[in-house]
Amino acid sequence: MSSSDLDKKYHNSLKTYEYNYHTFFPIGEPDEETIKLKFKVKAYRDAHILLSPSMYPDEGSPVYEIVLGAGNNTYSVIRRNQQGENEASTESHEALLSSDEWSEFWIKIKKGKVKVGRDDDKAFLKWKDPEPLAINYYSFSSYEDTAALWKFPCFKDKDMWL
Repeated sequence: MSSSDLDKKYHNSLKTYEYNYHTFFPIGEPDEETIKLKFKVKAYRDAHILLSPSMYPDEGSPVYEIVLGAGNNTYSVIRRNQQGENEASTESHEALLSSDEWSEFWIKIKKGKVKVGRDDDKAFLKWKDPEPLAINYYSFSSYEDTAALWKFPCFKDKDMWL
């Protein structure tokens, strides 16, 4: 699929600044067994993705938080709570994110197995939740003084997983 074809699939865009999950989107059909999300981001560091059973979860509620390019773009993590302990972590030997070019990622969750990959590559970050969550919503954020631009599909159409 060409880059222009791919851009046609990305109907929504969002700009985030600082750490604040303020806009939530439905992930697709409620309580699907397999959750798939593909998106693009422009940020020089700290691109945060929150996957939640509920819209606007309370602080401390169980969620999956994925941070790409944390620590000034040197590592990425999966957490089970907002700002919680890292359940999985991987170092980046090259900059994962860019503020000049779109970086494309995917997230797949099935039966508590959380996987994160880049473009069409295999997963570079994985974790198995012993108590899987039923994910219904997602949100994007950045951190501190970081601005991020996001592109992501609209889930009105079940075929939006690319």
